[in-house]
Amino acid sequence: MQEDILINWSPQETRVAVVENGTLQELHVERTLERGLMGNVYLGKVARVLPGMQSAFIDIGLERAAFLHVADVWHPPAEGETISTARSHAPLIPIEKQVFEGRSLMVQVIKDPIGTKGARLSTQISIAGRMLVFLPQDDHIGVSQKIPAEQREALRQRMQTLAGSEGGGFILRTNAEDATDAELLDGLVYNVFPNFAPWGGFMPNIVYRWRPGKTPDTCLMEVRILARVKKGDPMPHGVPMKLLTKDQKWTDAPELGVLGHVFEQDMDNLPYVQDGLHASKTGQVNLGDYQEIRIRQFHQTLDKYINAGAAE
Repeated sequence: MQEDILINWSPQETRVAVVENGTLQELHVERTLERGLMGNVYLGKVARVLPGMQSAFIDIGLERAAFLHVADVWHPPAEGETISTARSHAPLIPIEKQVFEGRSLMVQVIKDPIGTKGARLSTQISIAGRMLVFLPQDDHIGVSQKIPAEQREALRQRMQTLAGSEGGGFILRTNAEDATDAELLDGLVYNVFPNFAPWGGFMPNIVYRWRPGKTPDTCLMEVRILARVKKGDPMPHGVPMKLLTKDQKWTDAPELGVLGHVFEQDMDNLPYVQDGLHASKTGQVNLGDYQEIRIRQFHQTLDKYINAGAAE
């Protein structure tokens, strides 16, 4: 089966089509003026607490303050409880005892602004991928009930092994039913940002990020070096970005140290890779199934925004 992904972009609109064997299977359209906020995560500040409405207004930098109801304030489940069980049994604590004016609060948009109403928020953060939903505040691993019972426990154990005990929980979606370990691990590593690539084999940790350039053969590559902060030490301020021109070498950035030479070697190889792509008979890049997860996540994100807009 031949599958093509066609992308057409303009400043006003992005269109993505999925074509299988010459037949259109999916069409996604995102307009700049209609782009939603649902799923975005903000560090907001509590502007007002309204005990009578059991709600609070949070300033997240938008034109109107966003709305947080007491039912959307997250609490960690007790030991042995799942998230759904804890929500159904635990009595609601009055919002004035949980949220205070001027306090910073990590929130996620669960409903876009409508008319004069601001966005609706939740303090439970969840980041959805094609196979996994990442729950950074939880340590529970759940499995979709649509997956047969005899497979759920095995999937849970495999995910526990892959994720380790570094913190954070996961929900395995129905698409993960027949996933290999490589697919699950890829969904775990690239769950948050499809163009965000941590390099775990070097300390301090290095993270790559890519943004499109002005032509298909160019892009802006960012290299970020993440230093660990000792527990109890103050969080340092971010450092300014150092920009290298197209004609400069990675070794012109002394901050990279020996890594500058490694990156420069990769850059020497890149023109040959591009020549090979241009010489390809089909002009296409064939990815392994597990690599396509990153592309599928892009489709899932587009679906989420489009469906949210249609529901309004």
